[in-house]
Amino acid sequence: MSNGSKNRNDNKGKKMITNAKMLSQTASILQVEESTLDIFNVADNFNQGNTIEGVICTQSGYTYGALVIWKVNGTEVEPQRIYCTPKLYYPFTTSGSAARKYKFPKHKAVKVYEKWDGSNICQYFYKDELGQYYTTYKTRLSAVLENKRRQAFVELWKEMLAKYPEIEDIPAEMYDKFSFSYELYGNRNLHVVRYETDLDVRPLFAINQADASIHTPDDNWVFGKNSAPVANLGEDADIVGLYEKMRYKARAESRKEGDYIVGNEGYVFYVLTSDDKWIMYKCKSDLVENRHWVSDCIPRSIIIPTVWNALETEDDLTREKIITLLLEEFDEKPVYKSVPEIDACVKYVKEKMALREKLLKLYTENNLDVNKDKKGTMRFFSQLLSKGEMKNVYSTLVELNLVY
Repeated sequence: MSNGSKNRNDNKGKKMITNAKMLSQTASILQVEESTLDIFNVADNFNQGNTIEGVICTQSGYTYGALVIWKVNGTEVEPQRIYCTPKLYYPFTTSGSAARKYKFPKHKAVKVYEKWDGSNICQYFYKDELGQYYTTYKTRLSAVLENKRRQAFVELWKEMLAKYPEIEDIPAEMYDKFSFSYELYGNRNLHVVRYETDLDVRPLFAINQADASIHTPDDNWVFGKNSAPVANLGEDADIVGLYEKMRYKARAESRKEGDYIVGNEGYVFYVLTSDDKWIMYKCKSDLVENRHWVSDCIPRSIIIPTVWNALETEDDLTREKIITLLLEEFDEKPVYKSVPEIDACVKYVKEKMALREKLLKLYTENNLDVNKDKKGTMRFFSQLLSKGEMKNVYSTLVELNLVY
């Protein structure tokens, strides 16, 4: 797949498509409301010199994060629809008593895989006006992978491409047939679960570009790290019983350490419906999901990961952005009733980010080494930081991957 120079037409005399037309035609292509669409015009960080212009969808469901590309390198192309990683949901609702009401569809089969807590990276393919294909990558609500205040995602992913060159060796005949979903996880990309590994990647599933259907991880489509399901049952399976069993298993394999969880985030249930489509549901332990889930309030354990996930596409955090993300999954009443907790979570994450940036700057500028001189390093910080900040210095150095 070439990353070299591109031939570009100057489009003289050709009427260029307007943003309004891109939006209206994308709404028709994806069968969504225009209000759920946003224009993008970005540089492709994995194909030097390339730019991509089009529309991204924020509507929940199979079109979540989907793209329609209208221009490559400033030149119009036939619209290219790209289905990406759909949003996962819980398979239940709750009443005021917090009793679960499960809503699994009629099923032919059930497969269960471990869930990884990191950043979702979607690999997709697009072509220019000459038919030359390129491969690139994105997070859920971005058009391309970019470095953000929270994380240098481009550099981290390039590390993984060097470690697993198989990711870029997708056969050419698959370029217009599939996109591929991965999870970038580990302590250098810390969310809620702390792992033993610093950084790694897991292939999750393939997305069929014809109909946005999912191909399960055991289809063996990328490289050797795809795993067999931890459970694989037929149509007679007690799916609710299995869900509860796996939820308690995740709890038994996890423990709380400060603000984080060590162990297992949970599982993903792949349910094959009667019309032969796989639907995914998330299954988390009560350490992550929160045992006190109630219908009129969203727990902190749900809001905090949402705030961290927002930083994959945003450099600044606002209450409004978090509310928008929560409304993709919850009704208005519990979301707006949770505004005080949302504000507290946004404040908490902002303070965590500010401390990370402050410590990293001081650490680098003063040539500190906590591994060679822990006492001296902590003494240095104690002269500059408040008592409240000092309580979190060592754990933050660990999060920054400076302690080994």
